[in-house]
Amino acid sequence: MTKLISKNKFPTSWNTRDEFVTPFSSMFDRLFEQHFPEFKEDYGINFGKGSYPKVDVIDRNDSVSIIAEIAGWDSKDIEIAVEKGILSITGNISSEKKQDDNPGRYIVRELKRSSFTRSFHLGDKLDENTITAEFDNGILHIKIAKRVLETEPAKKIINIK
Repeated sequence: MTKLISKNKFPTSWNTRDEFVTPFSSMFDRLFEQHFPEFKEDYGINFGKGSYPKVDVIDRNDSVSIIAEIAGWDSKDIEIAVEKGILSITGNISSEKKQDDNPGRYIVRELKRSSFTRSFHLGDKLDENTITAEFDNGILHIKIAKRVLETEPAKKIINIK
């Protein structure tokens, strides 16, 4: 007979890693939001919320990339939409998903298996008409080009006749 021995060093009241990490993550998010408020305004990232899927947002010279981990999902179950300047990533569980014939009792349950929506405000610095997305091996890559900001026109000399 095989015994399952838990080597979990967390108190028994913490059933998942997220229950332990979330308070620290929230504290970091609050500090980041206080010291870099322009990120929230420019890119619509609300650091005060714990959200799924977890994302990396990368500010590049000409674009912003959003990389999301959505393991175990198929691309046909994920929708990316833009409406009124809000980019939303939505995952809907397909009714075709095969149910486990012998489900058992979960000892640890950390995998996301329910529908979700994660939204980002694009603001006026990102061009919603340039959004591209790829989904490979559970990683969603979204790229949004920055708008070309109009610069002051160069000084123009007018010839006098």
